Formats: sequence, structure tokens, C-alpha cells
Amino acid sequence: MQQTDKQQSGGKRKRLGDFLVENEMISAADLGRVVEHQSIYGGKFGTCLLELRLLEENVLAKLLSRQLMLHYIDPDQLMNIAPEILRLIPPKIALRYFIVPYYRDEGKLFVAMGNTANRGLITKLEERLKLKILPLAMPEVRVVMALNKHYGMPMPPRFKALAAEFMRLAAEAAAAADANGQNLSADEEQ
Repeated sequence: MQQTDKQQSGGKRKRLGDFLVENEMISAADLGRVVEHQSIYGGKFGTCLLELRLLEENVLAKLLSRQLMLHYIDPDQLMNIAPEILRLIPPKIALRYFIVPYYRDEGKLFVAMGNTANRGLITKLEERLKLKILPLAMPEVRVVMALNKHYGMPMPPRFKALAAEFMRLAAEAAAAADANGQNLSADEEQ
């Protein structure tokens, strides 16, 4: 059985930057750039990685899930949530605690959270909703985007810029897929 990063380090979770360098996902110089960026602009380490274009958002989400030992969902899925799920968490609570409900399954509610270590909040939500709360690891920017879309939270400029970049990349990917599909159709006709 493979040990988790937390088990290998004697119970202490390995920092994300250290993990990325050790696994050659970023260089030591890149790590220094991220730390400098974070010291100047603030924010979470993962947000700074995205701003510097060192990782893609879905890769960051998977890494956070692994690091925090939490469930993973594709970040795009947080943008399409059923209204009945959103109604489980009132806007005032969602905005105050930086949380977005995602999916309900029997007695469980999966929730994207800005701070997945907030056990007190998880306990309060469980008591109020009479559901087991399962936190989802999610990049900070995606939680902000979801709060903006579903609860009307204003989006700070740094997150607007990242959201615009994600939309640009998605449009490029869709155009490339369309072009590839057209090329396949032309090949079949010949």
C-alpha cells in the first residue's frame, strides 16, 4: 500500500510548493517566483501558481485533493449547480464563510470551501442541515467564480483576470476540437 505525503513526512503534510518541486512539476526558481509573487500580492499559493501560469487549474485542483486527502471534482463543475442544492446554503452564509454547496447524495452534502480545515464551520453546517458535510478541495479562484455566479459576490480584479484567462483557454480548446472534428470529416470524405 502506498503511503500518502502526510504519512511519509511523519504526520506533517508536505507543503504544496515542496511537493511540486520534488515531483519536478515546477523548478526551484519557479517556487521562488511564486513565493515572491505571494509576498507582494498576497493570496493563496495556488492562486499565485495560476497567475504565473505555472499550473493549469484542473491540475491544481487534483493536487489539492491529493494533498488534503479530499474529494476531487473538475473545477468547471462548480459552475453548474442545481438550484435546489444552492438553496441549502443561504447567500449570507455562503458569502461569509466562502463556501459553495455542490452535490447532495443521501445524507451527505459535498461543499467547496475556501478553508477546508475549518472543522467548526463543518460541524455547524452539519448540525444546521442535518447532513454530513464533505469538503471539496478547490482552487480559491474557482470558489470565488462560483460565489460570483451563484450568489452575486463581486469578483476582485485578480480573479476577474484569471476567470477571463480560463474562458480564453476554454474557447481555444473548443475551437481546436472543432477544427480537429472538421479535419476528421474531410478525411472521411476522401
